[in-house]
Amino acid sequence: MDMDFVNYSPINTDTNISSNNGVRTDFNFQDVPHCSNVEEVIVEPHVGMEFDSLEKVEELYKIFAKAKGFGIRTRDSKKNYCRFVCVREGENKPKSGNMGEVKRTSSTQRLGCQSSLCVSKDKKRDIWVVKSFDNNHNHIMASPKSVSYLRCHRKMNGAAKNLVEKFNAEGLPTAKVAAIFNGSDLSFSNRDCWNHLRNVRRKNLDVGDAQAVLNYCKQKQAQNSNFFYAIQCDDDDRMINFCWLDARSRAAYQYFGDVITFDTTYRTNKYSMPFAPFTGLNHHLQSILFGCALLQDEFEKSFVWLFETWLEAMNGKKPIGF
Repeated sequence: MDMDFVNYSPINTDTNISSNNGVRTDFNFQDVPHCSNVEEVIVEPHVGMEFDSLEKVEELYKIFAKAKGFGIRTRDSKKNYCRFVCVREGENKPKSGNMGEVKRTSSTQRLGCQSSLCVSKDKKRDIWVVKSFDNNHNHIMASPKSVSYLRCHRKMNGAAKNLVEKFNAEGLPTAKVAAIFNGSDLSFSNRDCWNHLRNVRRKNLDVGDAQAVLNYCKQKQAQNSNFFYAIQCDDDDRMINFCWLDARSRAAYQYFGDVITFDTTYRTNKYSMPFAPFTGLNHHLQSILFGCALLQDEFEKSFVWLFETWLEAMNGKKPIGF
């Protein structure tokens, strides 16, 4: 990993470490601790430190934070200014729905930590300069094992991503990949494996296919107003979940919807997305379809959206047995 600092050139290793009001102004390379990766030199940021780019600032601060036991995130970012803070900065503010119910909480407990690193761009010299640095934390540092799983420190290399895709193609549990790489310089969780597959599916689901699905549903609904479909999109307006019910399925449910079954074991479609059919039995004990869905993943929020959407299509009538 290259660490190019504009104002750092090789210095005499006999140089002593001096400070100015707690700000480190010089250092001895022999006194600098190293990570397991010998290319990562842990350097404490200080006021006046200069960098070629903002990416280099974040790279150095992440290495320093990981060694000390905390995570970082970008708090404020403008064209010529950026402030990085500890992940425990601020307060937890749960996101509420329309009825006041809590929809989502932060995965990291925020304790109002004031630790931060502020940099600004010197336009004349086209470099980034550290303007302030506060390394005083109000919380206990994470252990070396735990800190690797903070969002800013988790990472998957090409080999891990390829293995996840191979496992998925062969029908093997992708969670095993995280266990295989456990103990190496890479640190990622089972959820990271799922997230990678989700991103792959998003890339595969090109605009042409998504638009074709939408056009088909609009056509079917124009032919029969009882045809129902719903599409859930992410923050970038990309389709992630899709549910549809034809008129016959909606009508049959009113008579035979006492007991239904739901399964997501089929992944034989082009995008390897979980296929979720709602099925039941008619008066001849024959299987009957009450609707279908294609899901991006099998996380709780996807199922919540699907069940709420399906009940909406069935006019709120709940089955007796599920």
